[in-house]
Amino acid sequence: GKNYHPENVKKILESLEFELIKESADALRVSPPFSKMDILIPADVVEEILRIDGLDEVQIPGTITFSPSRNENAVSENLIEKLSGFFVANGFNEIVTNSLTNVAYFSEEEIKNAAQPLNSLSNELNILKPNMLPTALEAISFNTKRKMQDIKFFELGKTYCQPGKKYAEAEHFCVYVSGFDVRNDWHASSRQVDLYDIKGFIQAMGDVCGIKKISIENPGIGYFGKRFEMVSNKICLGKMTFVNEDYLKKFDITQPVYFIDFLVEPILEIIKKQTITYSEIPKYPTASRDLAILTKEQTSYAQVEDAVLKLGISTLQEVHLFDVFRSEKLGDGKKSYAANFTFCDAETTMTDNTIDKTTQQIIQAIEMETGSEIRKS
Repeated sequence: GKNYHPENVKKILESLEFELIKESADALRVSPPFSKMDILIPADVVEEILRIDGLDEVQIPGTITFSPSRNENAVSENLIEKLSGFFVANGFNEIVTNSLTNVAYFSEEEIKNAAQPLNSLSNELNILKPNMLPTALEAISFNTKRKMQDIKFFELGKTYCQPGKKYAEAEHFCVYVSGFDVRNDWHASSRQVDLYDIKGFIQAMGDVCGIKKISIENPGIGYFGKRFEMVSNKICLGKMTFVNEDYLKKFDITQPVYFIDFLVEPILEIIKKQTITYSEIPKYPTASRDLAILTKEQTSYAQVEDAVLKLGISTLQEVHLFDVFRSEKLGDGKKSYAANFTFCDAETTMTDNTIDKTTQQIIQAIEMETGSEIRKS
């Protein structure tokens, strides 16, 4: 920030008892006095000159240049921060469990490819965890034994394996839920957490990540209990498990436990491909229609919704299931879905005639795709 005349530099250094060894047109070679043991590099000599001349003598520049740093993990860190913030806001607590755990918790298949230390710390800590669940169940057991039965935990952690000679690790974002969602109150009856609450958490996680739809597919029985895959656009994002009672007995847990295990890597891959678009808030009012859909017991609501969404109706804003009705009056193996359809046109107010035509399209699609019929009364 300041150019010094060579004579001024020499004066300052000589006053500080520096010895002038060599002088040329554009350089000085000096030797510091023995009293100044902190003078090791040229920058230290510059600091001495600035100190004596005065830092106030250096003019503040009109512009500042700098090189911005690049955080290659920014997308991952933002995702974890958003998910953590969401679950904390919804009454969850974060847990951090040990990477080392007990080999007795796992199936032979998992142990076969597990990463095991050559010199284990103890018999209870003799494997790097191939699954996130067992260490979390230890934390759940610890809490339930101390009268903390309503569990809402989330955890960011890694699992480890050794397929062949190479080691591998995978990052997970896990959610563990057990106990009551609502306890007895003056205006509400107690209600235990159920599968629909868990599906709600999964969909909410998808909303936070910007993943519009996550379907629950491929039910099966695993070592830890009944499990389902969480799928979006044919990509498996992880698994949801209803932990079986026999496995819970190993941890002295007597209440149901639900386990949501999201793999961070496939979620990041989806997020990186996303394009964020902004649109103006509609100036025109929304309109809605309700339909009662009589269908077979084996027809899922997802099939009905997919039949509607395939139409690609631009004015259809939302499809919402608000009731499922079963009765002998409907007939054997029959049920009725009650769904609400919300419409809005960004360009104009929708007329009843337009809405009725669009609704008729929806009815035809549902009837053709799912073999259902619309209840008239």
